[in-house]
Amino acid sequence: MAGGIGIGAAIEYFVADHGGALGLERAEPLTIESGDAEYWSGATLDEVRFEGAGHDADLVVRTRSARMTRHMPYRDAAHGAKHFAFDDASTGTHAELSVDTHTREFFYAERGVADGRPYAVKSHGWLRPDSKTTLDASASADTAQTTAH
Repeated sequence: MAGGIGIGAAIEYFVADHGGALGLERAEPLTIESGDAEYWSGATLDEVRFEGAGHDADLVVRTRSARMTRHMPYRDAAHGAKHFAFDDASTGTHAELSVDTHTREFFYAERGVADGRPYAVKSHGWLRPDSKTTLDASASADTAQTTAH
């Protein structure tokens, strides 16, 4: 019996930490390290989507005047953390995202030039199982169960 519980817990751990989508539960504020405080005031990291089995991440940075999407290809991994990067040579923007696949903790940093002024912003938080993906999976399971009866 104890072995069955241990195997079930191991499967639960693997699925929860490495499979499925992870995302933000709510928008996270961006901390301004340098740059135009008025432009970046109230800026948030609105979305972070990370597919545990995939090799990319997508996020949305929102200011009062703009919504900026960042598609971040996988760069490397070390000690349970996956690293992603975004570079846009035309705007001079460089962003990095690190996600600890065990704790789901993330760190985001971005620097570049906005309105002719250099800036650096960052954010930190925890990712949760993506509720939209979870709801879609639940709806599919309910439909399959209803169809089977």
